[in-house]
Amino acid sequence: MPNDDNKSVPRQFHGVMLSSTFSDLERHREALINAVESQDLHAVAMENDSAKPVDIIDSSLRMVRDTSAYIGVIGRRYGQSPPSEERNPRKLSITEIEFNEAQRLGRSILLFIMGNDHPPGVEEETNSGKKKLSRFRERPSRWGRIRACAASMPRSTAWRISL
Repeated sequence: MPNDDNKSVPRQFHGVMLSSTFSDLERHREALINAVESQDLHAVAMENDSAKPVDIIDSSLRMVRDTSAYIGVIGRRYGQSPPSEERNPRKLSITEIEFNEAQRLGRSILLFIMGNDHPPGVEEETNSGKKKLSRFRERPSRWGRIRACAASMPRSTAWRISL
C-alpha cells in the first residue's frame, strides 16, 4: 500500500494579488482572474473580498501580504486615493499603494501597462490624477524584481500566467 502520509498535509495556498482600477478595467480583470485560476492558483482581488468593517488601505495591504505574487494593471485612470494623512500622506492610489507593498515584500511581480494602441476607454479627468498616473506609468524602468512588464494589454483573454 502506498504511503498515505501526504493526505494529511494541506495543499499549499498559491494566492496571486490582482491590482488595478476597477470600473474601467472590469473585462481585463475578469480575463486575468480566469487566467490565474486556470493555472490552479487563487486570484486575490477586490471582487472576492468580503465586506468587512476594515478600511480600504488595511484591506488592500492585507490582500498583498496574504499572496505570493502580484499582478498589476495600469490603465488610463489613476484611481481612488484614500484620505489618510498618516498612512497615505502622498495621496497615492490604492493600486500604487498595493504595488509599493508588493515591491517592499519582494513578491514576484507581473505588470501590464495599457499601451497607446489599446482601444480608448475611460480617461483620467483631473490634472492631479493625470500627473500621478503619468509618474506611475513611468516607474517600471526604475523598479526591481519585476518578472515581466508588458507594454500593451493582450487582446486575447486566453493568457497563461507564469510566475
